[in-house]
Formats: sequence, structure tokens, C-alpha cells
Amino acid sequence: MNRQDNRVDDYRLCFVGDSFVHGTGDPRGLGWVGQVIAHAHHTGWQVTAYNLGVRGDTSREVLARWKHECLPRFPGETQHYVVFSFGVNDVIIENDTPRISTIESRENFQRLLETTQSQCHALVIGPPPVEDTMHNAHIQDLSEMYGQIAAARHVPYLSVVESLLNNTIWMKEVSLYDGAHPSSEGYLQLAELILGWTEWPFHTA
Repeated sequence: MNRQDNRVDDYRLCFVGDSFVHGTGDPRGLGWVGQVIAHAHHTGWQVTAYNLGVRGDTSREVLARWKHECLPRFPGETQHYVVFSFGVNDVIIENDTPRISTIESRENFQRLLETTQSQCHALVIGPPPVEDTMHNAHIQDLSEMYGQIAAARHVPYLSVVESLLNNTIWMKEVSLYDGAHPSSEGYLQLAELILGWTEWPFHTA
């Protein structure tokens, strides 16, 4: 997209996912969502954004609620997008098993993309890493699976787990807060990955 050609358009975005979408841990209340939207406004885009992150949500809850929460926020004359990001809670181990099985997580993600593509533009930001090494191994496997499914359906997918595992700011802030969520500077690292992604609707060089 060319920013100068599209800056007068009205874009509506719903960000749907878990606590990382919500921005848990950021004392400024921005998280990565607030930071990427602030950048869009700063660079001249007319964007209305809705943060629909819910702490603890898995793919099951996201699939169940996205349509009811997003579609009423999309007037017909606007260009509208749903940006999904979730998965960390799917692979939390409870009683020796993941909270959501791999089979269900795959089916939920496939169904989510099917239903979204018939309604609006969809983009997916992969799940980020946490402090726990074993949990991160499951997150990496899940992110790879989601990426393959998204590619098959031609849905833009940004995997962030590897980049953030190697990002000292993200990992340090996760460790200092609660073992899962970063603070403001950590979320900035994730925001910068998204802003540098060529599939991002408001990407600038």
C-alpha cells in the first residue's frame, strides 16, 4: 500500500486475542496494539482500533466470540481488518496435558480463518515466548502449525517467537514481571516487528 494514496481512507481494526493483545504488564496501558496504532496515526492513516484482548483466552474462546464482537464495529463503507494473536494459553500444561489439544487448536484456527475470510481481511500475529523453556517449545510448535495453515489459506502470518526469544529486552522484562508478559519496552520490540512486516496494512519503509 502507498500511504499517500490511502491516507484519506477510513480503516477499522479489531485486535482479537489474549493478554498479550490486551497489553498486560504495560504500565502505560498501550501494549503492542496501542503502539502500532499510535504509529499509524502519526504517519497519517485514519484508523479506528478496538482492542479486544481477553486475559486467559485460548483459540476456543477467540473462535466463539470474534464475529459477535467485531462485525458490529465494521460499517459498510470502511476498510476493515481483524488482527488475531493467541496461542500461548492453548499450550499451557494442566494436569500433564495442554489446556487445548493440538487437534482442537488446529481445528479452531482453521475454522477461524474460514469464517473470517468470508467477512473481512484477516492477519495473524503468532504467539510470543515466555520465560519457561518447555512452554516455549510448545509455543514454537504451535506457531509453526499456525503458520502453515495460514499460508495454505493465503492469510498473512507473522511468526514472532524466534525473534523475541533472541531479544534481550523482551526476555528480561518477561522475567522481571510475571514470567510471561513484558513491560512497555518489551511490547515496543514486538510492535517494531509488526511495523517492519511488509504485510502490515500500514507498513512504512
